[in-house]
Amino acid sequence: MILQIGLHLAKQGVKCAYIGLEETVDTTVARMLSEEVGKPIYLMNEEQRAEIQDDLMRAFMPIEDKIFLMDRFGGDSFEVFVNNVRHYVLVEGCKVVFLDHFSLLADGIALGTDQRRAIDKCIKELKTMCIELKFTMVCVCHLSRDGSGHTPAEEGGEPHLAQLRGSHSLAQIPDYIV
Repeated sequence: MILQIGLHLAKQGVKCAYIGLEETVDTTVARMLSEEVGKPIYLMNEEQRAEIQDDLMRAFMPIEDKIFLMDRFGGDSFEVFVNNVRHYVLVEGCKVVFLDHFSLLADGIALGTDQRRAIDKCIKELKTMCIELKFTMVCVCHLSRDGSGHTPAEEGGEPHLAQLRGSHSLAQIPDYIV
């Protein structure tokens, strides 16, 4: 869903950074171009991709200078992440930063510490940076399996704010939660 939102914004001329921590940049590009050409290019071999090369180039041209991708599979230090986001916003002019997903960033920053407190600090700093630099951040956050007896969201159950994985600050600090 956020990939489609990012593509839509980029086609409207909004510069966006897309930080997919659970996939490589090659995978992200393949998914984006698949959305644009309506074909699963991530499943195609090189010969099949060559056959639709013109379609891929037409799909890529309108967004090539509007989408910025960070090649960081997995979590990273929070300081490095913040510096990268600042670069995208201040140097590249990005107005929206997508993080897919917060849980991997939190896993990387909370090693050897109280994860809840690390997440509280992290989400507060991200919100402060958004306000200071006047940009929007969209974060994917996984739900925990709370054992409450509710039907899990992946099985059609209603998600609850208390299921946001890691800390309740994920439900309190953001402007919007979808």
